[in-house]
Amino acid sequence: MIVPEQVITGEGVVVDIAPAPLPTRMGSAVIDYAVYFLGLSFSLRLLYTAVNQSTVSAAVLATSVALMLAFWLIFMPWLVEVLSRGRSLGRLVMGLRIVRDDGGPAHPYQSFVRAICAPFEVLFTTGIVAVVVMLFSKRSKRVGDILAGTYAAQEDNIITSPPVLIMPPELRYWARGADIRELPTHLSLSAYTFLQRASSLDLRHRASLGQALADQVSGLVSPPPPPHTHPERLLAAVLVERRDREYFLNLQRERRHQQQQSAAAQLPYGLGTL
Repeated sequence: MIVPEQVITGEGVVVDIAPAPLPTRMGSAVIDYAVYFLGLSFSLRLLYTAVNQSTVSAAVLATSVALMLAFWLIFMPWLVEVLSRGRSLGRLVMGLRIVRDDGGPAHPYQSFVRAICAPFEVLFTTGIVAVVVMLFSKRSKRVGDILAGTYAAQEDNIITSPPVLIMPPELRYWARGADIRELPTHLSLSAYTFLQRASSLDLRHRASLGQALADQVSGLVSPPPPPHTHPERLLAAVLVERRDREYFLNLQRERRHQQQQSAAAQLPYGLGTL
């Protein structure tokens, strides 16, 4: 049974994602390649008709066939995956999506690596290489996934609960000793929302927004974070530390309240409780 595992994103967010089991991935691949081979056979039929109506050299014919193979078996899978953000017809039917190792959407270059590797591990070896590698892979990864840093996740488990922030390990001791003033509500909410959505943002916008939020937060912290601290790691560290401190303060308040109630219920002179 495949169960969701906790994936820690680069910005310090934990997301529960269930990797797709091998049979589901195989079913998805069968559907996808059935469509691609249907398109390939139609293209080859058109090429055959064109060749019969004209004189074409063997070199031109071989080049045309090679281009058609590359188009339907490499370019089309890559294009579909990029435009659909990790989906395809087969994955849509089976409820799958290709994601990065940190749970975010795959980049186009990662999809290209997967598309390049697919013919060699899936088609030329009749799927044996892909199946063997997936059997011994923790997340049912094929070779293309390993090289690209991706895997197939079950669509309904990509986001099963609100992401939970965790403390970046390298900032734990700094955060514990830092004087962190109370964050304004709008700043705290903006920082948390940013970390939740960071993996889906444009890289340039993500960097600029993260730096702007980190600059505001660092002004409320003393001493400053270690040099070269990534803005997103800083935001996660401050939010987690504030959350933990407020949690323990609330626990202390509850304990004091319970002690006061218990003391008030005691009868004088050790006679027992009310």
